[in-house]
Amino acid sequence: MPTLQSFSKPLLLPHYPDSAGVYVLIDESNNVLYVGSSGRLCQRVSHLTAFQKDSSNAAGYSHTKAGLLRKYQKQNHKVSIRIFKCKNYRVVEKELIEKLKPIWNHKPKRKRR
Repeated sequence: MPTLQSFSKPLLLPHYPDSAGVYVLIDESNNVLYVGSSGRLCQRVSHLTAFQKDSSNAAGYSHTKAGLLRKYQKQNHKVSIRIFKCKNYRVVEKELIEKLKPIWNHKPKRKRR
């Protein structure tokens, strides 16, 4: 399983690869906020960082975490995106979420009736 040191240095758009892999959102204190994966990193990251709104999901943005990212940045936090290219990206994503426990990946537990 990769560590954060295995990931690339922060990249600026449009320098994200058109390949499969895992990406992480990291704040200025090196806290991992979110771990995601995609078969096409360039497409997913562009959706996450895009400023356009989209009514196709509950968040109202083109990616469900884009709204959280905007709010976090408006609170004067700096966020960088790092990538790790790999073919087994879903497995790597799951392992990283379990290990790093990013705050935006965990949904609050529902109360059972």
